[in-house]
Amino acid sequence: MAQRIAQADPQETSTILEVAIVAATLTLAGPAAAQGPIGHGGTAGSDMARTRGALCQDSRGQALGGVQLDLAEVGDGVQDGDWRLDGSAWAGGDISRVRVGVSAAGSGESADTVEVEVFYVRAFDPRWHLLAGLGKDFGGDGPAYLTAGVEGLIPYGIQTSAELLVDEQGEVGARFEAVSDQRLTRRLILQPRLEAGLRLDGGVEAQEAEAGLRLRYEVRPELAPYVGWVWSHNAGEAPGEAARSGSGLVVGLTAGF
Repeated sequence: MAQRIAQADPQETSTILEVAIVAATLTLAGPAAAQGPIGHGGTAGSDMARTRGALCQDSRGQALGGVQLDLAEVGDGVQDGDWRLDGSAWAGGDISRVRVGVSAAGSGESADTVEVEVFYVRAFDPRWHLLAGLGKDFGGDGPAYLTAGVEGLIPYGIQTSAELLVDEQGEVGARFEAVSDQRLTRRLILQPRLEAGLRLDGGVEAQEAEAGLRLRYEVRPELAPYVGWVWSHNAGEAPGEAARSGSGLVVGLTAGF
């Protein structure tokens, strides 16, 4: 075979190499290629997204893992405090995995809330995952709760999640989040973020909400400082407690390992 390639003209050699590359790509993609694109269909870019998704999603049975720090910020815009941390760690494959999420906020050196959630995550589509797990706020000594929901990508690259929560006292709530990364330059990214928590007992009541706009600079893909403006609203935990609203500047850092 090597002798035949050596004797072939440059155009024939290029054709042979292209066929070999395509064959290797299809072999690596395997079953994931049949699942369709990660991005949106019906555009020229969807073919590239399909190829990237097939190659990236198929872990070929290997166990993977990682740690992601989504938000580590301080400032006047932090709800009910002056600092906030949101992060997660996960282990598993491309179809199913276990994820632990931690969210904490407070003032000074004390943490007012330290919420820990443990999820089982199962993919049912290249863009969508089912979630099931449990959580508890250890800092605020709140009740433990069960949670189930979905997360995935909707048009225009918006990452969304929706959860239904039932605590040990029988109270029902819901939680929604939508995040989108808009790349302005090679390293500069604008991120709108919307979060909302609802009470569902006896009707729909907004418990808390937050809308933010953060601009980050990627020093590396795994490390990016940011600055942003955040508006937040809290209806109060106890009946009769006054609602609180505010807005302000935040500075922070995102990182992945």
